[in-house]
Amino acid sequence: MEQLLIYCVFFFVIFVALKKSSAVLAILLNINLFRAIPFVDYKKPYYGYYNENDILLGAVLPMLCYLIIFIKITWKKDKIKYKVDIIDVFMFSLI
Repeated sequence: MEQLLIYCVFFFVIFVALKKSSAVLAILLNINLFRAIPFVDYKKPYYGYYNENDILLGAVLPMLCYLIIFIKITWKKDKIKYKVDIIDVFMFSLI
């Protein structure tokens, strides 16, 4: 049952990545919540750490989604016009 839920989450996120790239970025920021879905026991909740080591949702899914987003951006005819803001300079300096 857990494997079925993992595959359902995987294919759902891939489908969203193909349709709407901005939404999948928000999903990938919260991927730990999606990784915990198959392991939650709703009858006896445990409020600790749920996530198991899962290579499919933890490593393959983010890399595949970022690759889809990159391909969609490069194949797009319109070029992205992005102006650097003071917040971007601040975040870059933090890195």
